[in-house]
Amino acid sequence: MIGSLFGWVRADGARRFRTAYVEVAKKFGKSTIAAGVGLLLAFFDGEAGAEVYAAATKKEQAKIVWDEAKRMVLKSPGLRRRIQVRAANLHSLETASKFEPLGRDSDGLDGINPHGKIVDELHRHKNREIWDVLEQSSGSRRQPITFVITTAGVDDASICWEQHDYVVKVLEGDILDDTTFGYIATLDVCGTCRAKGRAAPDDTCAMCDQWTDERVWVKANPNYPLTPKPDDMRRLALEAQEKPAAQNAFKRLRLNIWTESLIRWLPADAWRACGTPLQPLRGRRGILGLDLSSTRDLTALLGVFEDDDGTYDVLARFWLPRENLAERVKRDRAPYDVWAREGFLALTDGEAVDYGFIKAEILGLPAREGFAITEVAYDPWNAFGVVQDLMDEGITCVPIRQGFGSLNAPSKALEALLAKRQLRHGGHPVLALHAANVVVETDPGGNIKPSKATSTGRIDGIAALVTALARAVVQPGAGGGWRPV
Repeated sequence: MIGSLFGWVRADGARRFRTAYVEVAKKFGKSTIAAGVGLLLAFFDGEAGAEVYAAATKKEQAKIVWDEAKRMVLKSPGLRRRIQVRAANLHSLETASKFEPLGRDSDGLDGINPHGKIVDELHRHKNREIWDVLEQSSGSRRQPITFVITTAGVDDASICWEQHDYVVKVLEGDILDDTTFGYIATLDVCGTCRAKGRAAPDDTCAMCDQWTDERVWVKANPNYPLTPKPDDMRRLALEAQEKPAAQNAFKRLRLNIWTESLIRWLPADAWRACGTPLQPLRGRRGILGLDLSSTRDLTALLGVFEDDDGTYDVLARFWLPRENLAERVKRDRAPYDVWAREGFLALTDGEAVDYGFIKAEILGLPAREGFAITEVAYDPWNAFGVVQDLMDEGITCVPIRQGFGSLNAPSKALEALLAKRQLRHGGHPVLALHAANVVVETDPGGNIKPSKATSTGRIDGIAALVTALARAVVQPGAGGGWRPV
């Protein structure tokens, strides 16, 4: 971890990684590692006037890491000659650098300019307030870094889950981010369960790692058996088997398993396997799925084209308002600016999506691309104006209610198309991110549908794709539609 973090540099000599997320089980020595990284950044990183903070929601909690760093300094004659120790401050007069604990209750929180931000046990943060302050505070530093080291949590709405989910997407290749380092030590999920979207081992699956199997404990505990001690692990595992209430605690704290994490719906391997280039669309018929969201957010249009062999090609178009683009990039943790430059989404002028522009783009698609569109399927929410304009132009528009009754069949059709590799989406990066984000809801009857409320980020592209499939499944190979002029 340390070698990767400090060994990789860019061509200009600056550090490659700007964020490090390390997730390991309890008793790994997280606070000790975090303290060492803090001292390195503050006093041995060549940064004059470096400010490094051990950050937590409360200052007393932040002092856990800082106190460990203080002990290191006091026990090392070499460090003591270089670093002065005060009640809540380690500093160097020679370089005007300092290392301090920082909490939400600290004075002068908005005036910091950190070179290093050390966050221990992020899963304990109840909200993202301190995180947002830290992320917005290092603009004038050449190579600032945020170092997070934590154990798995339980809250899938927390800042820790947000970071965990983002890092998993980076590690699995759903997001390309060369500035983020991720290391997650936990038990393995078998390929079959991963294909079903499971994020944690299935206790009933013989191929998944089983939490009761001592042979796999080292996967979540890289220092095992040095620490934690085998006798202690065996005792806790036995207690967890005899007391179901203790099982989640053992899984989370000792094996670093998120015990109440959301499960990704569309398996990453299956999605990537369907990223082959689209077959030519000229002369073919298709159905469009439209998800307008709100005027200030992403609008998605997905075209579904069935081939003679039963496979489908997916054409994706996305629009976003140009104004306040940087805020949207930060909020959604998505490189919209890069995707716009590369042509994967279009920016409309102003602070809101120009629906007139989108209507014109939809009407012009057949003429530009040489295919016919049988109809436009749409989510009725917030779509009346655009849909009415399209219908006035003679376009058949079909509302698709966003309930289980309408979305179960197309959702399961999408699962089947991916599993059989009968879908081609061309590796569109915006759609890939939405596929990585989406989580489904399930009703008592086993029906499913994509859930915007519980998914881990924007899913507009997948929502539009399922909406289009709702018609493609009902009327495959339908004729008619409007064609190129």
